[in-house]
Amino acid sequence: MLIFNSNNLTIQIVRRLNLTVFTWSGTLSSESFVEGTIQSLEVLREHRSVHRVVMNAREITALEQKDVDASVKSTVDYLGITRANYRMSVVSPLDARARETINFYIDALNTALKKRFIVKQHRSVKEALSWLKLPKACTLF
Repeated sequence: MLIFNSNNLTIQIVRRLNLTVFTWSGTLSSESFVEGTIQSLEVLREHRSVHRVVMNAREITALEQKDVDASVKSTVDYLGITRANYRMSVVSPLDARARETINFYIDALNTALKKRFIVKQHRSVKEALSWLKLPKACTLF
């Protein structure tokens, strides 16, 4: 089910799998990344049964460090009030600079949230879904 769609972010939920997919694309301005992060956290608040996340960042071409810092802080603040444990698969960007920033994002989330929000990087959506231990039938992304 499509939940949100903008120029740089699409959010989909597969309820039967307790899965949400955040697909980022293009060159992300600070404003679009912050807005997308807030929208993503609101979707997780509204759909409390969703504990598995795929963040498909394969097609992003720019991401500023300060924006990643703000996103990590927002995520830490959100998880400070929730009781759920999350697993997130991040599909790595093709762009080398964006990939470096995403690596920092993953490390920062794993360090800050320990076992409450486990984040792992993958090369493809198929690999990401497999790590989340989803049925093979879920290759619709």
